[in-house]
Amino acid sequence: MGIIDFEKKEVFAVATEAKHSTGQEATVAQDRTGEECQTVLELEGMTCATCAMRIEKGLKKIPGVIDANVNLATERASVIYALGQTSIEQMVQKVEDVGYKATPLKQTVPAPQPLHETGTVSVSATLLTQEAELFKRRQAEITHKRNLLILGIALTVPIVILSMFFINRFPGESFLLLALTTPVWAVVGWEFHRGAIRNLRHGSANMDTLVSLGSTVAYLMSIVATFFPQVVGSITFYDTTALIVTLIFLGKYLEVRATGQTNEAIRKLIGLQARVAHVMRNGQEMELPIEQVRVDDELVVRPGEKIPVDGTVLSGRSSVDESMITGESIPVEKDEGEALIGATINQRGLLHMRATKDSRRNKRTIYCG
Repeated sequence: MGIIDFEKKEVFAVATEAKHSTGQEATVAQDRTGEECQTVLELEGMTCATCAMRIEKGLKKIPGVIDANVNLATERASVIYALGQTSIEQMVQKVEDVGYKATPLKQTVPAPQPLHETGTVSVSATLLTQEAELFKRRQAEITHKRNLLILGIALTVPIVILSMFFINRFPGESFLLLALTTPVWAVVGWEFHRGAIRNLRHGSANMDTLVSLGSTVAYLMSIVATFFPQVVGSITFYDTTALIVTLIFLGKYLEVRATGQTNEAIRKLIGLQARVAHVMRNGQEMELPIEQVRVDDELVVRPGEKIPVDGTVLSGRSSVDESMITGESIPVEKDEGEALIGATINQRGLLHMRATKDSRRNKRTIYCG
């Protein structure tokens, strides 16, 4: 009986503790309601600045969204919203409602873990994996557009030559031009047609609408002239169809390629900044993303590591490579009380520093999603 009573007491204690813990979590969630939260959305389908403005205006209309900023070059939207008043799912749905696709970019902000615990996944490795996946996806998109462009050029060149220099030279020429033009209009031009249909569903128009409408009218007119010359005459416009699609697709390919190069340059610049920091919390050293570093946190910077954020030396002595900031190749000696610049490199000594700045947009904003 004593053993049974003891087990009952243990079960009651566990249940009481779980109930108390649940109550605490509910209180914390209630206290955080209204707190500013930031998330990043990966966008697809934008073709011009008008698309970015349309998405931005749509996001700002959501109740609870404080600010939204859409970057056409990086194809991302940064949204600041009040926690508890809206959700990421509502933002994604709003972007789809205006005719585009959005994917939440996972902010890798795991719970703090002591460095000595086993099984802890490296934060820096996780962040690098995310960046690698995004880079791979963009490269695949560039490769796909390049292959379509090659197909378009390969078919457009003979179409133009036949239309300009060999018009009505042999029987069945119009049928040959139709066979060459159809893949250009349907396959290469599908991106324009898809964008035009998507915008038509939402009662709007953009560059895709103009390209699709112009090429489709010329294509259909040429088909009528091919099969029913007595209706509209025998003059065809297959070369016009192919040139409209191919030349503007060439511009889109160059735009995507330039955007990819810009993103790569931005990625390299961001790579200069430290991704993680060794922070002292409750007497333990923890590896955290720099997004979780706060003002007055005590940090540990080992030899060869980048200084995560701006701060001052608490203890230790070292030389720091500040060439990325000052251009001076000679390392600068740092002693207690001296200022440290984020992203510079600690060369030889162990430094304990206190953060004077953090990487947040403002002190009330947290990263979610």
